Amino acid sequence: MTELKLTQEWDKVFPKSEKVNHRKITFHNRYGITLAADLYEPKDVQGKLPAIAVSGPFGAVKEQSSGLYAQTMAERGFLTIAFDPSYTGESGGEPRYVASPDINTEDFSAAVDFLSVQENVDPERIGIIGICGWGGMALNAAANDPRIKATVASTMYDMSRVNAQGYFDSMDADARYELRKDLNAQRIVDYKNGTYERAGGVVDPPKRMAKRRSCRRTAEENQWHEKAVKIRKMTDEQIIRFVEGEAQQKYDEGYREGLLAGRQGKKKERTVGEFLDKALGMKGIGEVTINKMKRMAEENGYI
Repeated sequence: MTELKLTQEWDKVFPKSEKVNHRKITFHNRYGITLAADLYEPKDVQGKLPAIAVSGPFGAVKEQSSGLYAQTMAERGFLTIAFDPSYTGESGGEPRYVASPDINTEDFSAAVDFLSVQENVDPERIGIIGICGWGGMALNAAANDPRIKATVASTMYDMSRVNAQGYFDSMDADARYELRKDLNAQRIVDYKNGTYERAGGVVDPPKRMAKRRSCRRTAEENQWHEKAVKIRKMTDEQIIRFVEGEAQQKYDEGYREGLLAGRQGKKKERTVGEFLDKALGMKGIGEVTINKMKRMAEENGYI
């Protein structure tokens, strides 16, 4: 097993609690990977304790929210560990920053292995907490491992659905096929380079993207999301009529504005293009949907 070099000083993003004892520990999974974890136990408690293993969110480390969850649960009487998944943080595994449903599910069961043999843990009262993307890993582990008596998935969205259909169900079958082509083309590039291209994350996004993709939708963006949901259910003929209706509305508005200003109103072709460009910049309506609408508009002479 790989010997890990662990930071011993307090390096969390949250303050250390005076109600619990803390120490670093390691354990290994059945893939031969050594995992690093922080162990928290309540002070001045006797006997065997219920225990909890915590991990996540996706791409995060134990010094962040999983550690805070673990410390808080220790304050409430549980012995807890917050661990870095395989390939992440202080845990072992190569190449780095890899996510594997099989291995990361095994990470949770390996954590249960470790907790089950601790002298001050009741092996019949072990639970797990999966945060965000790791909620799915926790559910996988609980389905396979009857030693896990309680499971919490603190998850804000359906990660499997997003991977299959895109955010807001914006991907159709053709888009999924194109995505698979892109991902496998990247394998060839990675093989030639001898390195692995990382997927996009949420660290330091460009300002223009941060502004456009803030966590909450505006009222206008909510309207666009409602439109997107309707559009995805439309037939091709309905999409044509929808685009024509939007174009006519914008054309009428522009024509009226032009008359009031003593100039010619906007052309219908221009208003269709503006409408589609506007839609592409809003959350809740996917690029696949926009491209389909553009194709329909072009085929029918609207742009």
